[in-house]
Amino acid sequence: NVRNPIKQVKRQVYILANYLRSRGADVWVTGYAFLIHDNSPVNSAYILSDIEDIDKALHTKGKTTLPENTVEKIAGILRIRS
Repeated sequence: NVRNPIKQVKRQVYILANYLRSRGADVWVTGYAFLIHDNSPVNSAYILSDIEDIDKALHTKGKTTLPENTVEKIAGILRIRS
C-alpha cells in the first residue's frame, strides 16, 4: 500500500517547522509532493506534477525571501554549509 503523500508532506512540514522553531529559527515552512508521472487522482495544492508547478511554488509573487542571516542560521541548525 502507498501512504497518502499529502499527509506525509504535512507531517514532515510540522516536524521540520517545530525542529527549527525549537532552535530559534521561527520561519514558515511549506512542503510539496512531486509526482513525476502525474498520475495522482487527487487534486491538491501540495502536489506538484511538472516543472511549471515547481516554478510557481518557488517564485510566487508576494513571497518573502529569507534574509541571509536567517538562511545561515537554518543551514547551521541543519548542519548544511551554505
